Amino acid sequence: MRHNPYFKDKGIVMANPGEKHTYVRERLKKVLSGEELDEIERDYDHLIDLGFESVENGEYTKAYDLFVTNMQVSGSSPDAVNGLAISLAELGETEKAFEVMKYAVKLYPDDSITIANLASVYWDMRDYEKAVYYYNKSIEMNPDLADSYFNLVNVYYESGDVLMAYLASCTLMQKYPDDEQARTMQNDILLDMAISLS
Repeated sequence: MRHNPYFKDKGIVMANPGEKHTYVRERLKKVLSGEELDEIERDYDHLIDLGFESVENGEYTKAYDLFVTNMQVSGSSPDAVNGLAISLAELGETEKAFEVMKYAVKLYPDDSITIANLASVYWDMRDYEKAVYYYNKSIEMNPDLADSYFNLVNVYYESGDVLMAYLASCTLMQKYPDDEQARTMQNDILLDMAISLS
C-alpha cells in the first residue's frame, strides 16, 4: 500500500493481515448491509462502486468511509482518491478535498478525470482562472470528457465572463450537437447576452 499523507493522523497501525481484515470488517459493518458486506469480502474494489453509488444518493459520509476503507485495504487508485475528494467536497471540506486532489495529481498526472476533479475543487474555491486551466487541460487529455466541457461553460458564466461562456458553449455544441442540456445552456447564455445589450 502506498503511503497516503492524508491518513497519517488516523493512527491506524495493523500488525498482520488477519488483524487488518477484522478492522476492515468492523468498520464496514457500520455503513453496509450484510449483503453488501458479503459482496465486499469477495472483491474489496467493489467498495469504490458502492462509494460512488453513495455519492449519487447524497450519502457523503458513507461514501467517505467506503473510499477511505478501500484505500486502506487496496492502496491508492485514481477512482478511490477522486471519490475521496468528491466526498470531502460534498461534506463541505473543500480545503481537505483540495489537499487530496493535489496528492492525486502527483500520483496520477496523466489521468484526465483527476485533472477535471482538481478543476472542480478550484471552482468550489472560486479560483476561476485555475479551474478554467485545468478543465481545458482535462479536455486536451481526453476530448470525450463531456463533464469538462459543461463545467467549463459554467465556470466562465459564474465568473461573469459571458462571452467566454458563449464561446465555450459553441465548442460544447460542436462536440455534442444533439445534447438538449447543451442547447439549453447555450440558449440561456444568448438570452443573457441579449438582455445585457438592451
